[in-house]
Amino acid sequence: MLQPLVSQEYVSQSFNITSYDAKYNIPIKIIEDQDGFLWYTTHNGLVHELGTHTFFYSLKTAPDEIIDIKNYTSLYEDGSGNIWVLSDTDIRKFNKRTQKVVSYKLTNPENQSLLIPNSVTQLANGNIYFGTQLGYIVELSASNDQLIYHNTQSQYSYEFSTKIIGSRDNTLIAKSNNQIHSFIPKK
Repeated sequence: MLQPLVSQEYVSQSFNITSYDAKYNIPIKIIEDQDGFLWYTTHNGLVHELGTHTFFYSLKTAPDEIIDIKNYTSLYEDGSGNIWVLSDTDIRKFNKRTQKVVSYKLTNPENQSLLIPNSVTQLANGNIYFGTQLGYIVELSASNDQLIYHNTQSQYSYEFSTKIIGSRDNTLIAKSNNQIHSFIPKK
């Protein structure tokens, strides 16, 4: 005889973010960090939800900086606990321990146009990798904070985005157009 399925009960919790982003009042990208707490972006910054307390962090690198972000493309926590915020204008790294923000701009090495990051991951070597439109994978070296550009373009996919879709040990898996790429960084 079949036993009826009983659904599991869930605890639901809501909170109002109007005080953090009165203009848009919506979270854009959300992740759960290694400690089980929520982080999300709004158009005004980064919000950390600790259950009973909520903290707002500006993503400004200087007090007078004006941030004009229209689209967040990804939110990621690396193995060191840094929160990476990818947008249509740049990449911001938020150090949870020091609460400092570092900004990176990705530019096409061929013509200096802006590359928009669309995905991010970290490999076992500690380096951070960003997929971009126009077929580049950009590597941020953990040892010297240097950006290294890897062109994954082929004659058929140069106009298409390269998005990192997974990683294992020291291999990236990326897709562009109708192709899948495995990318193993040189040592």
